[in-house]
Amino acid sequence: MQLYTVLATAACLVCLAVAGPSQAADVRVLNNLVSELLNIEDPSAGDTHTFLNPREGFVFVRVEGAQDPPVSIDGETVVMRQVGPSHEGMLHRPEGEHAITVGGQTSSRLIVRAVGELFYDVYSLSANPYCPEIGIPGRGTYDWQWLREHVLDHYNCIIAHDNTLGRWEEMREWTSEGKWWMSRTNLKFYTMKHFGGDVYEQNVDAQYEHFFQSPGVWHPLMKGFWIDEFGTGHPSDLWPIWCEAIRRIKATPEFEGRRCYAYTDSGGGDAELIQTIVERGGRMAREWYLGELRPASRGEPAAVLINENWEMERRRAWEAAAPGAHSTNLIVVLGTFSSPPGSQDLYPDYDYNVFLDMQMQFVATSPVFEGAAGVVGYYSPYMAEEQMRLLARLVRHYAIEGRTDRFLDDSYELDHLTNPDFRDGTNGWALTPAEPDAIGAVVAKGFGILQGRSQAHIGHPEPAHGDTGLLTRRSKAGPNRFAQELRNLQPGRLYSLRFFTGNYRDLMDGRSREYKHALGVQVEEGELQTELQYDVYSALAWTAKVVGPFGPKNPYGWNYHQRVFRATSDTALLSCSDWAAPNEPGGEAGEELIWNFIQVQPYFEG
Repeated sequence: MQLYTVLATAACLVCLAVAGPSQAADVRVLNNLVSELLNIEDPSAGDTHTFLNPREGFVFVRVEGAQDPPVSIDGETVVMRQVGPSHEGMLHRPEGEHAITVGGQTSSRLIVRAVGELFYDVYSLSANPYCPEIGIPGRGTYDWQWLREHVLDHYNCIIAHDNTLGRWEEMREWTSEGKWWMSRTNLKFYTMKHFGGDVYEQNVDAQYEHFFQSPGVWHPLMKGFWIDEFGTGHPSDLWPIWCEAIRRIKATPEFEGRRCYAYTDSGGGDAELIQTIVERGGRMAREWYLGELRPASRGEPAAVLINENWEMERRRAWEAAAPGAHSTNLIVVLGTFSSPPGSQDLYPDYDYNVFLDMQMQFVATSPVFEGAAGVVGYYSPYMAEEQMRLLARLVRHYAIEGRTDRFLDDSYELDHLTNPDFRDGTNGWALTPAEPDAIGAVVAKGFGILQGRSQAHIGHPEPAHGDTGLLTRRSKAGPNRFAQELRNLQPGRLYSLRFFTGNYRDLMDGRSREYKHALGVQVEEGELQTELQYDVYSALAWTAKVVGPFGPKNPYGWNYHQRVFRATSDTALLSCSDWAAPNEPGGEAGEELIWNFIQVQPYFEG
């Protein structure tokens, strides 16, 4: 695969379609997602200012230096919330000229920008269905109060599961601010008959009824619905059925003023579907799911290398099917799988947070995404709390502030540990076995896929990655220990330590058990943040792949661990053992654990 370095250069921003056909001279394009329409220093209270919205979409307003400023656009109130030292609000406006008035006290600055549709996905009052402990430390669930405090100020749209239908209070609060709430429905494309035979549904009426059940089609507070998902793996004779059902939905009185959006995978792009969705303001939501990319060798420039050629081919195909399908009606869906059992954090020696940052930078600056109508990260149940907050700040940085520079200053390449995945045997690690041959490097075929980080299921070039590890066999005589000095730490900064463990004998014997592994971890010269610690044990594989004897009916049980520590020095000693405490084994003698993906990276605190 030919790779291209992401470059946020001015050349990328020369003719961005976000400006639209009616761009005015005073519209300043900031990046693919944002154009600045007004930036007035010391505006007089009560004055009205006109601006040109370059395309139908959300208008962002910031008022600095005033308390509770009353703001209206075209006479309609903009609900303003305090975000940091300023007050902000968003309102959806058609393309063309508009008037904004700021009353009350004199403010120090008024900023108006055209921004995209910025979706939080998904609000469902649930956390990771496979690993509930991954979420808000101590309680998992991303609830409304936490989202409002940490996340939602950076978005203007919400996608919600249907189990939020009765959450009227939250919906009213959100939509009263001029923001959108949409539902999601899955494709209904087969019925089960007899003994598990898949019989594809050929009835347009059944498809129509299925779509109509989604509350986004008819709920008074919702703006529309998303269909999840269309792809080239679906039978060709079903595409006309789906399209006709969508056309019927759009023709119903209940759907008036609403939107229909469609997730589509890397290959999905049926011309009739594109035409059907884009009619009457629908959007195609292009799934741009990338697992971490590894440079050819260590020491190369720490820029994420992303191939844009395949997306340019998709852009041409979509534009041929329906002009504007990609250039002005595209929602970019970034894969944000940051925790098992389906993670794009593939390599423990690379920083996934930086990788996510550079993907957002690419969307904001690459010509292939000129004119993008918005962004969404898919999706919250597969994200750890840290990345949930980070993604919201990335949306703020690129899709509200209109920045083109990187948000994080960290290097993509992690240099705190040597050989963190044991790809080079035990090199770099100091081993202290409790008895002879109780510690050693091992290859465990399928371990990476079972963890969900191999991505072999979507053609990742290293399908066997994650199969190397360190084996410890617990002894009655004392703990097996392995250790390494952590390097290049910044005193005072938080770092995360994450790793996998599995029962090696269970893996070899094809046995499925779900239990918590006994082990110990210490970071000398590091202050552990116990409130951010978790040990997840699961027997589910997100890939649903059959790996030897393991599959959906016999899932392999693994453990995933997180520790967070604050560095007190530029070095620290990491020590791991297969005893729960210095004087307490905590588990059976003879139990064999395989360890890998021992990752230390800066923890996002913002």
